[in-house]
Amino acid sequence: MTAGVAPPALLEAIDKTTVPSLFFFASLLLSSYLAAKFFLPVGTSSKTRFLYGWHVFDALIHILFEVPFLYCSFFSSAPTGLTGNSATVLWGDLSRAYGAEHSINPFGYLWREYGKADRRWARADIGILALEIPTGLIGGPLAWWISELIRRKDRSALFWMLVLAVAEIYGGWMTFAPEWLTGSQNLDTSNPMYTWLYLFAMNMIWVIIPVSVCFEVYAEVVATTPTGGINTLDRDDTSAGGKKSQ
Repeated sequence: MTAGVAPPALLEAIDKTTVPSLFFFASLLLSSYLAAKFFLPVGTSSKTRFLYGWHVFDALIHILFEVPFLYCSFFSSAPTGLTGNSATVLWGDLSRAYGAEHSINPFGYLWREYGKADRRWARADIGILALEIPTGLIGGPLAWWISELIRRKDRSALFWMLVLAVAEIYGGWMTFAPEWLTGSQNLDTSNPMYTWLYLFAMNMIWVIIPVSVCFEVYAEVVATTPTGGINTLDRDDTSAGGKKSQ
């Protein structure tokens, strides 16, 4: 094979849906960078800009990617020709198959593209839907609110940053752990783009950054806690018993 030429399998994975999907993802990343650059005052630290930009990006992904995924999953379907009920399909109805693979809107094409790497996202997988409902409908607005708190220099942002980061770490684990424990039946790792871009890079972002946010919040809380301990607990002990317990 000629040096510098991509493997045929990689080229075959790129079609008319791949490029617009990746462009849309990159446009949200660029938008969050520009927001951090222009919406924060001059002199803002690079750390604060990063945290602000990350939460803007996080909100955009949850709201503009995952909420449409829910719409496609709940409102796009096709008849299966089957009858009866099953605990493993949406609404327990075997007569219809739900999911993005049956959608004709642009987001249906986007999620079918990602579904090439993980088939659960092209179908209305019950486990994925259970995770994406709170992620899209709560996590997205919360990330947006956190970015606004950061812009206002409101210290309550620390608490909400921690809440969201822990939720995203747990959500990431619950997305892939069941799949690993069942032998990764829905994952396609035969193509390097699916493995390293779709499955690894696009998911590890929501592991590495939330973990770093947890450490950042911990460091900030410890740095501002009085050396004598947590005063709130001392005050509660005093008010409850009239004096501090000995």
